[in-house]
Amino acid sequence: MTRERENFTESEAGFTQPSKAVNVVIGRRIQELRAAVDVSRRDVAAVLGIPIKQLRAIEYGNKIITAEMLYRLATKYGLDMQYFFQDLDALNETPVRADIAPYISRELPRLFAAYLSLDSADAKRDLVALVEAAAGINTA
Repeated sequence: MTRERENFTESEAGFTQPSKAVNVVIGRRIQELRAAVDVSRRDVAAVLGIPIKQLRAIEYGNKIITAEMLYRLATKYGLDMQYFFQDLDALNETPVRADIAPYISRELPRLFAAYLSLDSADAKRDLVALVEAAAGINTA
């Protein structure tokens, strides 16, 4: 009885070039996270238990990050796992709305850093509710 091969190439597993794009998007989110919380690549690599060089390759989409590593980051920085995947819609070639594009690089990281600095889950919920109310979003 022969042992089945456990490792597959992307093409054998049914993945095509968009999987590389997914890696790039997730890597970019990790870079944005580091900038928002003002931590070094060294610090994040330590959280993940990997060399800095490997983290750099992940951030540029040249290496795949595991779900376990993403979970470690989410847990360490108080994020929902969805944070890492929220920009994947961009792969559908949907343009960024022109009215919000100028704010993405400026205000969003500040808001995100403020959110992460809150210790209380109640304070985090209140901040989200405040932003939603200011934006006229009704979640009730």
